[in-house]
Amino acid sequence: MKKGLVVLFLSVLPLVAMANAVPTIFQPVTQINYNGNSEQLFFVGGQKWGASGCLNATYVQVKSDVPGQHSILSIGLAAKMAGKNVSFIGNCDADPDYFDATYIIIQ
Repeated sequence: MKKGLVVLFLSVLPLVAMANAVPTIFQPVTQINYNGNSEQLFFVGGQKWGASGCLNATYVQVKSDVPGQHSILSIGLAAKMAGKNVSFIGNCDADPDYFDATYIIIQ
């Protein structure tokens, strides 16, 4: 019984963590910036990212503490090279010009 509760908790935890997350619009990536000093990654699109709560965010940033930051970079680069649209999931609690992403989707 105890083991079943642990499995249930671990399977629900990612859904709870994403509960406050919102998506951006889909659009092509026009520019990718990486700050080697702060190890932060930034994506720019052809227009604002249009996520609820920060409609005018110019940058999608993936902070250095996001465990899959390098994977998000790889997926973003592949999408840019293929001319595909992307959307990000995250939030913009800190600054309305920067959308803090933890998830990327290619359309």
